[in-house]
Formats: sequence, structure tokens, C-alpha cells
Amino acid sequence: MALDGVLRLNAGDRETFAKAVRVLLSEVFLLRAVDAEEQLYSFALRNFAALEEWFSFVGLTLLKDEGLGVITYRGEAGRRTNLNLEETLGLLVLLVVYNEKRNELSLRSEVTLQQVEFQDRFRVLTERPVSKTRFVNMLRRLQSLKFIRILGEAEDPGSLLVLYPSIPYVLEGRDIEELFAVITAGSDEAEGEEE
Repeated sequence: MALDGVLRLNAGDRETFAKAVRVLLSEVFLLRAVDAEEQLYSFALRNFAALEEWFSFVGLTLLKDEGLGVITYRGEAGRRTNLNLEETLGLLVLLVVYNEKRNELSLRSEVTLQQVEFQDRFRVLTERPVSKTRFVNMLRRLQSLKFIRILGEAEDPGSLLVLYPSIPYVLEGRDIEELFAVITAGSDEAEGEEE
């Protein structure tokens, strides 16, 4: 019978189960690194089979990476969030930085960088100037989507950015350089049409 794992949960666990489902559906990621979600993440791991059963029942595939501390799902493309050009490029830059920093030896379990470092990498990799206001808006949006956490003020170049392990799930195995080329070529054409 479908959803046997869910039906075996006691009343209290069903409430927590429902909360985990709501967080995943509304925010796409359940992260161990987010303090407010640490207990919910642990619950979801313990009851992963029941969650997987529920998501499968509604046509979605549940994914987990215990090493990174991420639970997410994949489904139809219509459920995706649209990003503007700066947000997309910013996310690609964060992916490059995240992969580089994950390979460095560090005493910190979190991957971090200063906002000013991110700005510099953004300018170098994208060859695009972005106003301070648009850059801050990009940071806030990426934080709301659970890709980063800003420690400090978003406007402060000295603020520390914590890069969440949800970042590698964005591309689904696509080649970063190919995406950069497509995005920058598309933006160059759009700028040419506007002139």
C-alpha cells in the first residue's frame, strides 16, 4: 500500500513530517547548516524512507547528501524559480568559489568568503559591472533562496558570506563554462538590441 511509512508515524511525528514536507516544497532545500532547520533535517534523515515515499507518490524524487547536509527534491521544470541575469551569474560565481573552497583544508566546517572577495570574483569571471544596489539586491535574493547566509549587513563589503551546500544542486551536472558562455552571449545580444 502506498504511504505505509507515513501511516506508521505517531501523531507527533506526523506533525513534524508535515512541517518537513512544507519546508521542502516551499523552500526546495532542507539544510543541516541552517540553525533553525537542524532538528528538522535530523528528523528528515531518520524518516527519509517515509519522505521519499510521499514525494514519489506526488511524482517528485527526493535527494539527500548526508556529507553536505542537504535534502532536496527534483521534479518537473515548471516548479523552478526564475533568476535575473545578475542572480544567475552570481550563483554561477558562487558555485565556482564553493567548489574551490571545498577543496581547501580548513578548520571551519562552513565554506565562507568575504563579500568584497565575491564582488571581485564576480567582476573578473563575468566581466560585468554591477551597481552596489543591484549587487546587494542579488545577495539578498540568493540568501532568501538558501544559497548563502550574510553575516553582517548586506551593504557592508566586509560582511562574511556563508555558502550553503545547496549551491552544487543548481546546475544538475551541467558544464559551468558552457553556461557562462551561453548567458554572457545572450546578455551581449540583448544589450546590442537595446542600443
